[in-house]
Amino acid sequence: MAVEIPLPGAATSILDFTPQNVTCHDVINYFAYCQEFVDGNEDDPTPVCCNNLHIMNEKVGQEERGTRRYCYCIEVFCDTFSQPHPPYLASRIEDLDKKCHIHRSFPISEHMDCTKYVIS
Repeated sequence: MAVEIPLPGAATSILDFTPQNVTCHDVINYFAYCQEFVDGNEDDPTPVCCNNLHIMNEKVGQEERGTRRYCYCIEVFCDTFSQPHPPYLASRIEDLDKKCHIHRSFPISEHMDCTKYVIS
């Protein structure tokens, strides 16, 4: 993925988030460890998955448009890097919060309107 990020203050919406102007490698590298659990292939998230969710939760608030970027990047991961895979299970996404003792500040889904999320 390209490393080009718009300058601070530039008008960018989630519609402008494309592989050409947003970096997703960090989100993808962190989230990849949770894939098997949210797909329903593992009974519990790995300790690395939970640790990465905590890291992501901390980092998402440290950047402008973080929530939207994380939403977008998880969708990019689903659509690009992890095919074929079963659909993410909503119950497993909810279980991540309980099993990893976290209240996520970013959404996890394969097909959602990331523009609904407040720019953080």
